[in-house]
Amino acid sequence: MIPSIPTTYRNVAYRSRTEARTAAFLDYFQIRHEYEPRKYHLDGIVYIPDFWLPDYEMWIEMKGQPPTPHEQEKARRLFKREDNPVLIISGVPYAVERDMTLEPDDDGYVEEGYDPTGEPTYSCMLFATMTGANSRGVAHTYPCELTNIALVYCAECERLCIGEHIFDHDLNRDFYIPILGCQRPSKHAAEIELLDFRMKQAYDAARTAQFE
Repeated sequence: MIPSIPTTYRNVAYRSRTEARTAAFLDYFQIRHEYEPRKYHLDGIVYIPDFWLPDYEMWIEMKGQPPTPHEQEKARRLFKREDNPVLIISGVPYAVERDMTLEPDDDGYVEEGYDPTGEPTYSCMLFATMTGANSRGVAHTYPCELTNIALVYCAECERLCIGEHIFDHDLNRDFYIPILGCQRPSKHAAEIELLDFRMKQAYDAARTAQFE
C-alpha cells in the first residue's frame, strides 16, 4: 500500500494526495466543501470525516483501501447521529483513461495503477435515508446502506449526483439512475452513463491539479 502524502491545495493542507485531488474534483463542479470541519465523539469512537458538502448536506470520506468494519461503523454512527448521508469512496477515483504504467509525478510520488478499460477504479458505500413505498403504496422513509452506486453527472439537473447501478437484462446494458443529489428526481428517471464527458473532464481536472 502506498503511504499517504500530505498535500497542500489552494492553501488547505490535506492529509493525502487523494484528498487534495478530491477537492479539485469538487472544485470542477463548483461544489462548496469544507475539509475536516468537525470532530465527533460517537459512543467511544472519535471520528473526523473528510469533507462536508453544505449544499448537499452530505459527508464524503476518502479511503485508499476498502473501509474496514471499524471505519464503516464510524460512518454508520455519524449517519445515525445527524441523519445526513455519509458517502465512503475507496480506491483511486481519478484513474481514468490511463494505462497500467506507474510513473512518478513532479514530486516523485508514484500513484496507484490505472484500470486499462478507462473506468474509475473505486467503489462507494452510502449510508443514507431513502424514500420509498411500502406494500400498500404509502410513501415512507427508511435508513439504508448501499454499495451498488457511483458518482455520476445528471445533465437534467446539471449537478453531480450519486447514481444507483441498474442492469437491463433485456437490452444487455447497464446504466445509473440518480438517487441522491438530483434536484428533480421525481420528474425524470434519466439513464446516466458512468463516464460522460463532464465526468471525464472532472477526473482529468483532479488528476492534473497543481499542488503547492
